[in-house]
Amino acid sequence: MRKTTITILIFVSILILILGFNNQTNENGLEIYVLNISHPILTNENPEECYCCVDLQKKNLSSIPLIYDSEIESFDFDKQKLTLTKNGQKKLSELNFSKTGVYGIPAAIVLNGKPIYSFIFFPIGSSVACDRPFTHLRIEKKEFYIHFGVGKGKNEFRYGKDPRFDIGLKKYIDNRFKNN
Repeated sequence: MRKTTITILIFVSILILILGFNNQTNENGLEIYVLNISHPILTNENPEECYCCVDLQKKNLSSIPLIYDSEIESFDFDKQKLTLTKNGQKKLSELNFSKTGVYGIPAAIVLNGKPIYSFIFFPIGSSVACDRPFTHLRIEKKEFYIHFGVGKGKNEFRYGKDPRFDIGLKKYIDNRFKNN
């Protein structure tokens, strides 16, 4: 009887550990995470080299996604336009810009647990621009565009190669939203 009880306890403990680890790793399609990093604009020591650059690593993702795959209604890959469900829109409206103000909140597009690119959510009305991917949120709208840098020609404010057009991301979006 005692061996059976110990065996059952060990089995249940292992099962709880496995389920617990699986719940912490949300590798489920396309997700948006807030980044747990020092703000790249506010802490940048070399802004002339790259104003909004982020060392994008999985360990810097918040513990749970801000936006889950199921909260994304559509994603126009060519225009980098995301349309959210009402729940996704509600989550964006609850973002707290009080710590960073006009400098926004660093975030990342993540596909199946792999960070694809970082960007910054700027509150609407922010006059701050970015030389990497960014968006200005209009809380009343359910969609937003992710832009890459600002300006054209001699006034261009961009750094590096545009990371938004990842091939793996395109394949996923084409498959996931083919009926939309």
